[in-house]
Amino acid sequence: MLFTSSSLLTHLLIPTVHKFLLKSNAVKKNFRGEIIITCMGIVLVPVVIFCFSIAAVFLILQHSILLIFLCGVLSISFAGIIDDLLGENLTSGFKGHIGYLIKGKLTTGGLKAVIGGFIAGFISLISSNSIYEVAINTL
Repeated sequence: MLFTSSSLLTHLLIPTVHKFLLKSNAVKKNFRGEIIITCMGIVLVPVVIFCFSIAAVFLILQHSILLIFLCGVLSISFAGIIDDLLGENLTSGFKGHIGYLIKGKLTTGGLKAVIGGFIAGFISLISSNSIYEVAINTL
């Protein structure tokens, strides 16, 4: 049920969001020099909220777990939007951004990686039973 509804909603939203972003000139050159639309990840936010609403009503899950996960998804989505809108083309890929971080330089992609790590650590910390589980779940 959740897979089907999320797939259908995503399928319906992508063309509309794509047109909206194209009209708003939310484009950049990718690492190959091709013009691509940025911020398509925003489709994830309404889909996740919709699916979590369905899960909260129809599945026997602790609402606190759903809310914690939803906060994590929204936080990393926000970091992704920052990266898409403000990011420079200094480097690309996880390895490139981590390389810059090691050199003491922060890119928006590096910021997204750091925020993602903190989110994963926080969620793991409050949902794991041992320090070993926290480490594994964070990774």
